[in-house]
Amino acid sequence: MIIRVYFDCYRSIFINSALVLWAFQLNRNPTKPLDDMGFMTGHAQPGTIDFKTRIPETELRHMMQNYPEP
Repeated sequence: MIIRVYFDCYRSIFINSALVLWAFQLNRNPTKPLDDMGFMTGHAQPGTIDFKTRIPETELRHMMQNYPEP
């Protein structure tokens, strides 16, 4: 039981990560460079990522409206 819960947690993380990578185009923000030595110096700052949708919202809403219900 404990092992199954452990693997179910990672499966859910994998599925959600796959959905984010499918739905969005991820790009680093060029105006805020990443400090790759921040963890070694103790001054780590989070990097910034720009999310851009792969499908326009209007087209996605149209596809969802035309999807047949089971």
